[in-house]
Amino acid sequence: MLSEAFVASVLLSSPEGGSKKASSSSSSSNNNSKDAGITIQNFQPSQTLQTTFKKSSTGPHCLAVTETHIYAAQADKAVVHVYSREKNNQEATVPFPERIESVSFVAGNGEGGAGVLALGTQGGRIILWEVSTGRQVTTPASHLQSVSVLAVDPTCNFLLSGSADSNIHVWSLTILLSFSASASSSGALSTSAPLSPWRTLTNHHGPITAIVTGHSRTAGSNIAVSASRDGSCIVWDYQAAHLLRTYVLSAPPISLALDPCDRAFYAGLEDGTVQLLDFFRPSAASTVTRTNPLDADDDSPQQTAPPTAHLWTAGPSQNLGATLCLAVVYEANYVLSGHASGKICLWDVGSGKFAKQLNGGAAGHEGGAAAVTNLVVLPPTGFLSAAGDAGAKLSLHQVVKPRYESSFGSSSAGAAGQTQGTVPMNYSVTAQFASPIIAARTQREGMDRPFHHPALPKAYLAASLASLASCVNAGPGRADDGVVVATATGTGDEELRRQVAELQTTLKDLRATHKQTWKKMVEMRLERTLWEKERRGRKEKRRARKNEEEEEEEEEEEEEEEEEEEEEGDGGEDSSEDNIDLMLDSSSSSSTSGISQIISP
Repeated sequence: MLSEAFVASVLLSSPEGGSKKASSSSSSSNNNSKDAGITIQNFQPSQTLQTTFKKSSTGPHCLAVTETHIYAAQADKAVVHVYSREKNNQEATVPFPERIESVSFVAGNGEGGAGVLALGTQGGRIILWEVSTGRQVTTPASHLQSVSVLAVDPTCNFLLSGSADSNIHVWSLTILLSFSASASSSGALSTSAPLSPWRTLTNHHGPITAIVTGHSRTAGSNIAVSASRDGSCIVWDYQAAHLLRTYVLSAPPISLALDPCDRAFYAGLEDGTVQLLDFFRPSAASTVTRTNPLDADDDSPQQTAPPTAHLWTAGPSQNLGATLCLAVVYEANYVLSGHASGKICLWDVGSGKFAKQLNGGAAGHEGGAAAVTNLVVLPPTGFLSAAGDAGAKLSLHQVVKPRYESSFGSSSAGAAGQTQGTVPMNYSVTAQFASPIIAARTQREGMDRPFHHPALPKAYLAASLASLASCVNAGPGRADDGVVVATATGTGDEELRRQVAELQTTLKDLRATHKQTWKKMVEMRLERTLWEKERRGRKEKRRARKNEEEEEEEEEEEEEEEEEEEEEGDGGEDSSEDNIDLMLDSSSSSSTSGISQIISP
């Protein structure tokens, strides 16, 4: 069964909240979940909390997740926490010269967790940390303000950095990580500024809040989408520094997520809503049909406003807060959103409506104590893998902390007497192969081996031609190696007919067995249904009988109370009549005595 999970991180309301010590073992599980800063939660097929990591307070775009580790830049300190997904604990605390405002991981095909961690600093610099070697490369302050977001393209050749100064730089990772300061005839880099941006995109007029790249690996055909606090989202051909489309939104966009097929993107707005922007939605002003909907000409406006029908709202009763992060699930039928109120919401893409809220928030944080700042959907698990097929070729069990040396970290050569462009002698990689190399080469047998080879081996071709020649020379019916060859006439047809007849008999038996098994399952299902129906009927009868008894008891109590009230009423009337008689007698006696006193002289 397939299962899907996501990683969520929060930004605690108080900086000290992210660095509190873990409570004692006698504390309740609720308190432990409230101390969590990063969680891994399953949401398909059921909602469960899988793993919790404490001592973390992470801002937007400050979380990177790999197959083996989680990297979280802390909002209150100039450090990055490294968590091991294999051991479920905090592996290291890595300090940096200045506060880290954004992170992104660069992992090539097969590298697994042994890649490069890109970090954007508060001073406008880019830091590249090779987590398997410890090598560190730092660029000059190319941005005037802090680097708020980083994005890596699928080819791992380009890095996009967005800043609060409204600019977006496109960097060549190949040149940044090179051991030599190579000059480019196209003006990409120069020897005077070896660590300068390759391109600069300057069409925004406010701080950059989010950047996402497309999924195409073809050179020159990928896109990038950027969001800014000026209320716009721009679609770029970032390799050519060409603007393709500008969208003006109803509120400032804070977060972005791109459809896996690059058909549309989703923008999380500051008012808590989610805006769907479809690339294939025809424009009312355009009369030309294009293969690529992002192609722009005189008939298609560069600046468009999305329809209000594609604005998703959850209603005022939810009180979500700003949409700080977005993520699209594996099947692209749902979108996850994290909000400033600490809630994680699920949106249905087909209907464009709010589906539900997941577990009341991130890591059990109720109310507004912790805002959900990052959401990363993990690849689904449960697929059947073919024999011999492996995922990552390298696995990183422990990171190597960064160290900056003039001959080791810098791209400029010539230090310490080293030849320009050569790899330093102290450069070493700490990683582990995910599978044995020799076994991977020899485990394929027969026809499976040549078809998984980059080209058909010459020895295999020669053996195949020799086998065909031997079959022709041996004549019909038998080859030189004694293998029976089926011919038009001979024992080959009889043998095939016999095998077909046996297979048909076996198939017939299997069908009969399947029919009987299915019939038995249907009968058992009917029996269970009848049993459950009878059980429900008995429960309803018992419930009805109990209700009748309670009603009878209530009626008897009411009758007893009425009789008591009637008796009390009768006694009160008799006593009142006696009192009236006494009062009349006393009044008559007093009047008689007064009259007698008046008559007597």
